[in-house]
Parts: sequence; structure tokens; C-alpha cells
Amino acid sequence: MSAMLQADFRKKTDYHTSKDGTPYNMEELTRALDEDSFDMLSTIGTRHSAVSNRGLVFPCNWWWNQDFLSSPQTRAQGPSSPSSSSSGSSSRLLSDLDLEDVQGQLFEFAMDQHGSRFLQQRISTADDLEKQMAFKELRPYLRELSTHVFGNYIVQKFLEYGTSEQLGVIVQSFRGRWNKLSLDLYGCRVVQKAAEVLPDIYKSVIVNELVGRMIECIMHQNGNHVVQRIITSVPQKLLNIIIKSLTGDMYMLSIHPFGCRVMQRLLENCSKEQMKVIFQEVLQHTESLLLNEYGNYVIQHVIEYGGGLDKSKVVAVLTGKICSLSQHKFASNVVEKSLTFGCDADKKTIIAEISHESALLKMMTNRYGNYVIQKAIDTAELRQKQALVLLIHPHLPLMRRYTYGKHIAYKVKSLLSRASLGQW
Repeated sequence: MSAMLQADFRKKTDYHTSKDGTPYNMEELTRALDEDSFDMLSTIGTRHSAVSNRGLVFPCNWWWNQDFLSSPQTRAQGPSSPSSSSSGSSSRLLSDLDLEDVQGQLFEFAMDQHGSRFLQQRISTADDLEKQMAFKELRPYLRELSTHVFGNYIVQKFLEYGTSEQLGVIVQSFRGRWNKLSLDLYGCRVVQKAAEVLPDIYKSVIVNELVGRMIECIMHQNGNHVVQRIITSVPQKLLNIIIKSLTGDMYMLSIHPFGCRVMQRLLENCSKEQMKVIFQEVLQHTESLLLNEYGNYVIQHVIEYGGGLDKSKVVAVLTGKICSLSQHKFASNVVEKSLTFGCDADKKTIIAEISHESALLKMMTNRYGNYVIQKAIDTAELRQKQALVLLIHPHLPLMRRYTYGKHIAYKVKSLLSRASLGQW
């Protein structure tokens, strides 16, 4: 082996140690590469590796970096010469391998970055016999794989492409552990995939197991993604279970950075009857929520997805305080949403309140209020739009002096130009 290749190999492997901290025998590894003997690498890997408690684990990623793996035929023939190795007779590209070629080493492949990618590709295209062989070998390690940085993708592939029998085995394997899995950085991805692709009968198993720990799950940085995916994937009869488990805690969830996301998903996906249950609790705290950095998003969803009566309840809270709320960082978003999705009567109420010169001047020069004015101009019916433009027009020179007024000045100037052509 050349000095350069030895140095490169040492650099790639000198940080690998055995379970008791003993470094790998570099002389053995170097000699193994000199002789091109992958049998010796296998022996060394089995003797020194602490990656798993079974089978063959190579002590370094060198073989992956070279994108080849010794074939069974090569092992049977024994060490080959460098010339035959370079010609490709002693190795095959991973792209040429099938699942049966790596049978007995699937767990090690699944725990490796490149091996996991290889298995994902093969499982998605394998026939039932190949999938059954792979599943049978990996079944004892489903729990371990599901929380591994690379292994979790293999479990996801079986959820997506597995047979009905295999899906049942996976669900049973995680019975009693769905909540713990939902809180894990990698396990939560497995639960999300399960919620997305499993038949409804299995989704109900997951929901019923999580329902007792739903609040904990929602308020967790990983678990909240699981609940969001469940809400967007399960039938509405299962949403009833989730909504019931959250009753009494919806205000607290609405002002939580993760909980507000779950509340938004609920409003996007639940039925009108289910919305009534949510609104009954949430709309008691409208004023507090619209001023909150997270709660304002929930109120915006009430306006966007709620019925006319629900929207009017929100606008009733805004009425009389439109000018001050429009200058608030969070509440101004709610005012804008009301102008976009509110009923015609509510829009007229809001625009009428800001169509006073004192209020208009404050809002036009405010970093948040100017957006409300722009939205009002865009959404007003013709007569109110004309009144607003004429009211703003005398103040255009002043608007151009303010950073936040320039946008309004440009919009009004454009409208006046069109109006001169009769194109309001």
C-alpha cells in the first residue's frame, strides 16, 4: 500500500475504538487492505466493533466511501490480486446489489447512512418475498431502528410498502410505546408516517393510546408534529376523541408555541359541529388571544374557517379599538384577516372606524398600522375605497417622508391615476 493511501486510511479509521476503548489494530487493518482481503476486514470488524451485538459490523466507513462491497463469490474465492480488484472482479457497486445479497447483514446496513439509503430504495421496489425476507430479519430490531438516525427510515418504508400482515406486526410491536416514540427525535417521524399511511383501524390504536398523554405530546417539540399529522390524516370520528381530550385546555394551548399549531390544524380539518365545541371555549378569550404572539394565529383561523356568526363575534371585540389594535404587532394581523375574510357588514364596520382623519394619520405612519390601511384599500367596496383615497390624498407629501407611509402613497397615487381614466 502506498504511503499516501496508508495515511489516508489511518486518518479515516484512527478514531474508531472498541467497546472497552481499545483502538483498532491499525497494522491488521493496513495489511488487510494490502492483501485486498475483505475476509480479514470481516474478522477484525467482528472482533473489535461495538456498534451492535450481532453479526458483521465493519469498523469504518471506508468501504462505503469506495461505493463497493465484496460479493459472496469473491469471499468464496479468497483474497484477490490488486489487478483483479481494480478491474472490478472482486467488488460490485451497491446499485447492483439486491436484498438477498446482503441477507444476514440487514441490521448493520439499516444503521449506516449509506446502507439505510440502499435498503430504502430496495424495499420500495421489492416483491413480497423479498420484503418478507427483509422484514423477518429486521423484525426483532424494530424498536431500536425506529429511534435511530438512519434506522427510522427503514421502519417508515415498511409502513409505506409493507403487507397488511407486516403492518399489523409493526403496530403490535409498538403497543404501549407510541407516546414514548412520539417524543423521540427520530421516533416521531415513524409515528407521523404511521398516522399518514396506516389503515384507519390501526390509526385508532395510536390515537387511543396517545389520548391519555395528549397535552404532554402537544407541548413537546417533537410530539406536537405527531399530533398535527394525526389531525390531518385521521377520519373525523377520531378527531372527536382528540377534541374531547383537549377540552378545558384550549386557551392554554392557544398561547403555547407548539399548542397554537395544533389548534390551527384542528380548525382547518374539523367539521362545523366540532368547531362549535372549540369556539365555545376559545372565543371566551378573544381579546387576550389576539394580543398574544401565538394566540393571534388561532383567532386568525377562527376568522378564516369559522362561520359568519363566529367572525362577527371577533369583529365585535375589535370594534371601538380598531386604531389602537391596528398599531399592535400581533392584533394588527387579526384586523387584516378580518378585512380579508370577514363578511361585508364587518368590513364596512372596520373601514368606517379607520376613516377618521386622526385615526388614519396615526395608522398610516405606524409600522403595523400602515398594512391595515393598505388592506382596507384593497378590500373596501367601491364607495368606501373612493372615500379612503380622497381622505388620504391631501397627506401624500407627508406620507413620502415616512418609511411606512411610502407604500400607501404609491398605492393611492396608482389608484388616482386609474381613476382619472375612469378605471376605479
